[in-house]
This record gives sequence, structure tokens and C-alpha cells, in this order.
Amino acid sequence: MWGTMSILMLGGVLLVVWYAVVLGAALVTRTRDLEPGPPTMELGSEPPALVNLLVTRCELDADAADATLLDLAARRILELHQPGDDPGGLLVKVRVAEPAGLLPYERRVLDRVREIAGDRLTPLSEITERYADGGPSWFQQLRTEVVMDARRRGLTRDRELVGVGVVASMPVAMALSGLGGVPFLPKGGASPGEEFAWFAGWAFGAGFILVVLLGVAHLHLRGERYTRAGREVGARWLGVARWLSGFESLAELPPAAVAVWDRYLACGVALGTNPVASRALDLRTGRRGRFTSRYLGRVRTIVVRYPLDPFAYTQAGPRLAWSFLVLLAWSVFWVRYAGKLTGWPGGVRLAVSALGVLIPIRAFYRFVRAAIDKLVPVTVTGLVLAMHPYRPATDRTPRWYQIVLDDGAHDRVRPWLMRTDLVGGIKAGDIVRIRGQRWTRYGLGLTVLAAKASGPRHTSARRL
Repeated sequence: MWGTMSILMLGGVLLVVWYAVVLGAALVTRTRDLEPGPPTMELGSEPPALVNLLVTRCELDADAADATLLDLAARRILELHQPGDDPGGLLVKVRVAEPAGLLPYERRVLDRVREIAGDRLTPLSEITERYADGGPSWFQQLRTEVVMDARRRGLTRDRELVGVGVVASMPVAMALSGLGGVPFLPKGGASPGEEFAWFAGWAFGAGFILVVLLGVAHLHLRGERYTRAGREVGARWLGVARWLSGFESLAELPPAAVAVWDRYLACGVALGTNPVASRALDLRTGRRGRFTSRYLGRVRTIVVRYPLDPFAYTQAGPRLAWSFLVLLAWSVFWVRYAGKLTGWPGGVRLAVSALGVLIPIRAFYRFVRAAIDKLVPVTVTGLVLAMHPYRPATDRTPRWYQIVLDDGAHDRVRPWLMRTDLVGGIKAGDIVRIRGQRWTRYGLGLTVLAAKASGPRHTSARRL
């Protein structure tokens, strides 16, 4: 009879091999960056949301919805009005209630505006506040419609890795279920009923493990890939982005300028070259943003990943204390009860042993990271791309802000969390120095090194 440690080690090896196969398949089929075409002012016929899908490695970000709203305004289906100097005070109304020929995702954006605004000028902020809670699910539906349109046009295709996930996961699920059932194997002379019960338990366990493995594999293997036509069209649109980026004044245009610039402004938002218009629109459709930065003297796309974990910004001190308590609790458990595990049922013993190994390892890892954060804060200098109130209350000023910073070293960043009293009057475009904790992204201090030369000093909420 195999021992508990042998079963755990073999199960761990199977999981490592399975995960390596899944990651290898994901790496081989990943969507690669496009090579930008030559600068051009010629706009294609593709809608802005589809353009956004093509230039974001088939991921689509929240600018797709904002660009679609601007495109509807450029086609005179919506009307935008900016009564003052602040682009964030935008008013919107519907001019054509039932336009013909709209694509499903264009109609989805129109319906979002029409339900609240109708034919009266309504602050866009009223629409975003009304729909803030359901934004991510709404955006997922919009993304599905954009992807289907891209496939219909022959620009993208599914990664087609469902078979890889099943082939890799099924034998591992069967083996893991068998390993878990080793302690319960019927002894010699067991009745047919006992043998059938063991087989039924093995089959149920294999099915459950297979569902879990396929769910994890899906997170890595899902997504779209460019077709050859899609790569060509995407490269051409990146050439449009290069042309638009050559005019810094275009980047400062507010959404209301669509009356003059027509589709150029809508496509600029989709391409990430018009940050002012994008920040002012903000339909609050997701928790991931994409920004264009010129911090290093050239145009770069910065992708921001907002944390979903509600404890993501927990300071290093509390993390140290919690990790220590977890390690202490499991140490006491192993000292007092390790010898008694042999008397426990096999399945319970296996589960407790696995938890007793994995949880302390994770706690020790978090303890080391928190200790480094506490003892060795980092200092980062960069360009402020955006500021978002973090968990704002409706009846008072936000206590915290998320600061999106381009440090010039990374194209994918996580926001820093800063107290309101440390933020001061900084705005997007300022160059600042942040002192904080590397992994928790909790800011301890902020210094403005160079303020933006012009424009109103304000903070903007985006992608919350």
C-alpha cells in the first residue's frame, strides 16, 4: 500500500506535467504583436470597436465602447455637447432613435445611452453611474459581439485548443482520482457491491477533477488569434495610429471635437492615441485600461491590470502578521496532531496533509514578500497616466486614489494606491516620484517632479 507522501508526490508530479503542457500550448498559440504599417491617414471601413480588438492583440479593452459612442456621434446618431471647459462635463442625447444598419455592438452602446438620456441632453456621468455595477458583464456581451463580427469578416479565429485541454486533462484527472482512491481499494474477497462503489467513486472523482482542470486550462487557452487578413488590417490601423500620434494637439481633443474631426477622433480613441477624449467618455465597462504614453520620447502602449482581490492593497505589516499566524497555527497542528493522522479516514488524511503542506508554503512566500516590502520600500519615477478614486463613497471625498504610472520600464503595470492627502493636486501628465511597497503597491509618499504645462488640474475616474 502506498503511503500518503508517495501519493502526494506522484499527484504533484502529474499536476506539474499537466500544467507544463497547458502553458506550452498557450505559449505556442499566443497572439503575437503586430508590426505597424507605414504612417497613413487613410481610415479603413472597420468600426472602431473592431479596430480596438485588432490593435490590442485580440483582447479588446474598454476604449472599444467609448470609441463606438464617439463613432455614433460622428454619424450624427448621437449628439455630444460640452457646456464648459471641462471635457468631463459632457452632455449626450439621442438624435436618431431607430437608425438602420447598426451592428449588434453598436446598437448595444446606443441602447445604453437611449435608456437614460433619450432625446434630452443628459450628463454622461449620469449614465455611467446608473450602469456602473453591471459594467463588466455588459462589456463581456459587447466583446462577444465584436469577436463574432471579426470572425465573420475573416480577421480573427478561435485558438481551437479545446481538444488540447481535453487530451491533456482527461488522463491526469483519471490518474489523480485513482490516486485519491488508493486508500479505499477493496481488499481481497470484497463483494461486487464494494467494488462497484469504489469504481463509482473513482468515476465521480475523475469527472469532478476533469471539470476543474478544464476550467483552469480554459483560462490559459481561450481567446482569439489573427488570421493573415487580420494581421494585415491590424498593421494598417497601427499605421493610422502612428500618423495620429505625430500630432500632439490631436491627443488633447475633447469628445465634443468629433463634430469637426469626425471618425478620426473615434478611431483615435480606439487606437489609444486620444487619452483626453477617452477619459472624458468612460462608460465604466471594465477594470482594465490601455493608455498611450510618450514618456520615453516615443509612443508606447501601456496596459493596466487592476486588482480584483479586495485585499490586494493590504499593507505589508498586516500581511506579515497574518502570514506569521498561519505558519504558527499549522506548526502547532503538525506538532500536536501529526501522529494522530494515521487513525483518520484515508480521504480526510490525504486532504488535510495536502492543505498542511500547500498553505504553509504559500504563507511563507507571502511572509517573505511582505518582509521585503516593509524593510526595503522602492522609489519609482514616472509619468502619471490616470487617477481613479478607489472605492469612493457617494457622500464624501474619496479616501484613496489609484495612480497609473508609466515608469518607462514596463508596458504592463499595476496601479499604486495613495491616500488622498498624499495625492495633492496632481493630474495626468505630471511626472512624479512614488515611494511605496513593491508587491502590495501601497504608496507611502509622492513628490511632483514636473507638472504638466497646461490644462486644468483635475482627477478622472476611469475603468472602475
